Amino acid sequence: MTIGKKLFLGIGAALLLNLVAGLFAWQGFNSVAGQVKKLVATNARKMFLSGDLDTATAEVVAAERGILLRAYMNDYSTVEKYKGQQAEAVARLQKDTAEFATLVETDEGRGILAKIQDRLAGLRENHMEMTAWVDKHDLAAASKVYADKVMPNLKAGQEASEALIAQVNQLTIHVGEAVESSIATK
Repeated sequence: MTIGKKLFLGIGAALLLNLVAGLFAWQGFNSVAGQVKKLVATNARKMFLSGDLDTATAEVVAAERGILLRAYMNDYSTVEKYKGQQAEAVARLQKDTAEFATLVETDEGRGILAKIQDRLAGLRENHMEMTAWVDKHDLAAASKVYADKVMPNLKAGQEASEALIAQVNQLTIHVGEAVESSIATK
């Protein structure tokens, strides 16, 4: 075998080795890219939605308090403003829970989301009852509904939102660790 053939075979073997190594690297990057995409697209959206559920619940609390306070002050034009704010916050809760339902992956997450949805239905009923008393200028009855029904419902809803945030954070950590271990083994 001539030196030219030996050089040709050596360069060909090195090129083949580089090609095989490149294919393994490409496959590894594709695997990591899929996991990172899930981390960014799905888990980041779930984190945003769970945080927004918590924020919207706090806005509902503020609007309910504002309705009652302004009714005691006989400022019924501002009561109407707070009713609108409460309706917007509840609509956001509905939108967020509907979107979150499409992203839930675990039974625990579905259970927490079901609690939030149950509380949301009760919230509408409680709000209507409280505002009916406010509209009749029976603020003692409105305050009783607020204390006995609205606030316990909102508190339970906020606790469920916080549980959802904790669960999403744990899932995100799990996916992040999977990406990290995938990178470490590639």
